[in-house]
Amino acid sequence: RVLRQAVANPAGRIGDWNLLDAQECDELRRLGSGPGGAPGEASIVSRFETQVARNPDAVALVFGEESVTYDELNRRANQLAHVLIRAGAGPETCVAICLDRSFDLIVAVLAVLKAGAAYLPLDPNDPDARLRQVILDAQAVLAIGPAPLEARLGNVRCVAPGAPGMPEHNVTDEHRRCRLDANHVAYVIYTSGSTGEPKGIQIPHAGIANFTAAAVDRAAAGAGSRMLQFASITFDASILEIAMALTSGATLVLIAAAQRAPEQVAALMRAQRVTHALLPPAILTALPVPQDLPLECLLTGGEACPPETAGRWSRRYRMINAYGPTEISVCATFSDPLEGPAAPIGRPLRNTRLYVLDANLQPVPRGVAGSLYVAGAGLARGYLRRPGLTASSFLPDPLSASPGGRMYRTGDRVRYQSDGQLEFLGREDAQVKIRGYRVELAEIEAALSRHPEVLQAAVVVLPATGGDPALHGFLVPRPGTAPGIRELRQFLAQTLPGYMVPAGFSLTGALPMNASGKIDRKALARTPIAASVREIVPPRGPLDAVLLRIFREVLEREELSIDDDFFAAGGHSLSAMRIVSRIRTVFQVELPLSLFFSAGSVAQIADHLEETEIVPGRAAKVAEAYERLRSLTPEQRSQLLEARRARSSGA
Repeated sequence: RVLRQAVANPAGRIGDWNLLDAQECDELRRLGSGPGGAPGEASIVSRFETQVARNPDAVALVFGEESVTYDELNRRANQLAHVLIRAGAGPETCVAICLDRSFDLIVAVLAVLKAGAAYLPLDPNDPDARLRQVILDAQAVLAIGPAPLEARLGNVRCVAPGAPGMPEHNVTDEHRRCRLDANHVAYVIYTSGSTGEPKGIQIPHAGIANFTAAAVDRAAAGAGSRMLQFASITFDASILEIAMALTSGATLVLIAAAQRAPEQVAALMRAQRVTHALLPPAILTALPVPQDLPLECLLTGGEACPPETAGRWSRRYRMINAYGPTEISVCATFSDPLEGPAAPIGRPLRNTRLYVLDANLQPVPRGVAGSLYVAGAGLARGYLRRPGLTASSFLPDPLSASPGGRMYRTGDRVRYQSDGQLEFLGREDAQVKIRGYRVELAEIEAALSRHPEVLQAAVVVLPATGGDPALHGFLVPRPGTAPGIRELRQFLAQTLPGYMVPAGFSLTGALPMNASGKIDRKALARTPIAASVREIVPPRGPLDAVLLRIFREVLEREELSIDDDFFAAGGHSLSAMRIVSRIRTVFQVELPLSLFFSAGSVAQIADHLEETEIVPGRAAKVAEAYERLRSLTPEQRSQLLEARRARSSGA
């Protein structure tokens, strides 16, 4: 076929020759086209209000021992929406939401959507400089959060849910009946940017409504279902959880940030009778498969699911692998229910088209690797106020039925399996996933290059003990300087979220380059880590000493510094759970597992315990008692525990 095209057009470009005949092209179009059909309601707000009218007394939200009905949630959202509109919120404006996990968080999301505005999710744990950077770039007109938030965010007015002066709960939704349009932006999520700055992605209502209708159908959610709300509000996965529950009449079960350790997640799902959940592969990998969960549908996504994990969970529960970059309305594909270790990313959702193309934008044969492009109803409008970046990522759709149709270049390499599902093969660029977070290495490198002692920087992903990847920075220092690890981490923590701060750093005289003059990241990944760069910092006191001993025992590493990053030292989710358990036993406090991702050294955890958990001065006594306990024989420990139980029971 290629030879016939060459003979017929010897002056043509090789890239224009097609390997496929008409029948094969038709087959690929069929595989890449999701079912058609209108999504029904124009927005998830309309679908939610339909459920309110249908069953107002049904439980919409559960958090701990408290609950909120659909009617109460709707009235509270209307109340806040009324305030937002009076304060200037409306179509094509951004309202930031910076709240901890709570009922107010869900109320705020619905209220912004009811006001016709786009919500801008922010993580309260991010550095102030990054929060201000995003607020300024998005030109947010308002922020929803506690009163102290205003000082952190800078020049933006803050509204607190339930603040004095709000109208009564019986405010209706008539104030916005004609304000909401399917093409208006529903949310703007900022992700790491390849240009060195975070970028905002605009998702319209129409895409969310289309996706939600498909997700509810595929997951078989409805009245009586109970959906876990696990994802951070800054992840678009949270939209799947919130929308799938509240548009189908199900109950949304919120989980506290302090309860996100794998074994705690399983316990809560069991106690709250969760029937539907979206959990990242990292959580599923760290958790033995419970046999008694009432799960009817387990979704996973955000990163590649290890075969062993897929095999364990799919043998017990109906498990679906979901795929979708942030530039799509949450997901572009769902897999068929998994069977065994294979975890394909699946088939296109309704009103979605997929193209697997080569470098010349020609379709590749079935089974051959190519670049994945997504088109259809779920596409983002583009990057907020970045027309150049939008134009380079959102290209003309060759099969669009309407003028101006576009397709998004995902940067993912995929291929069609024999059963017609897509298999994910990896990335084509420097974008990586770290514990589910999307990270552009260029943004970290740009932040490092702003350090006064750094001449050049490159960041790569290195495999850590246990299989968990970790970021590592290679630096060319300015002449006569040698920046330290702690200094570099503190510098980056002023502007970057914790998950973007590299676990380790190496100083080098020059970065390796490839033939095209770019940094050779593959060569860097093979570079031995210089031991001389690592600083061994001894314990500062008894609390450090106890924690350092726990870390050494769990990680099985004697040469450990109080400044060593937990993940760089070989830690992973299971070992983090073990450390949390030891700390709970020794200090009688509950340490959030999330702390290991943002402050994972012995020194940082000790500072956290001193500042927030332990009465000042108690650390030395606890450390002394811990050392005495370690010196006892197993029989003596048992006797001590029995005596303690007797005292606590009053015997």
